[in-house]
Amino acid sequence: MSLDTVQNFFRLTLDNVYRFVCALFFLLAISAGSEGVTPLQQTARLLSWLAIPADWLGVVEAWLGERSDALINVSTLGLFIAFCACLTESWLSRAGATVLLAIGFLIQAGAAVQFLWTVGTLAAGLAVGIVAVSAVRRRLGFSATSWLSPVFSRLQNLAPSLFLALLGAFGPLMWLVGEDRARAGETRSTPVHVSQVN
Repeated sequence: MSLDTVQNFFRLTLDNVYRFVCALFFLLAISAGSEGVTPLQQTARLLSWLAIPADWLGVVEAWLGERSDALINVSTLGLFIAFCACLTESWLSRAGATVLLAIGFLIQAGAAVQFLWTVGTLAAGLAVGIVAVSAVRRRLGFSATSWLSPVFSRLQNLAPSLFLALLGAFGPLMWLVGEDRARAGETRSTPVHVSQVN
């Protein structure tokens, strides 16, 4: 790894770092749940495997443990707001990453059941809303399909948004792969390096 690589690494935007951390924390939370440990304990394992000091995570976990009810409430609220933002914003927004972060914190607080309850409540509310609006519109004489297409177009934003958020875990790898192209003088607008013509 050259000095240029290290210098370019620190030019990453806060947005990319946020997406990477959220996706990595979600993946660590999922793997921690299967091993019966908390996500921060799994993060400490990963950091110690990478020979990075992880003693500070014990203090963070104790602090979060003392405030588990607040963590559950804030994570549930954040999950709801980010879920709504996923439905209304572009796929490239940070809303998908925020959904993953909220799920990771719910798992950290031991509230996986609350997460399932929240998702179930959101899905049931959406289903009841669709049925109720459909019944009212039919009674008023509107066709049932005229309003369904905007609803389903919004719901179609959710899956790509969450998928792109998960891909954020591989952001540094993609950056390292693309580094040689950038060093060769290539850009998105000029995919091939062209020397100046006299």
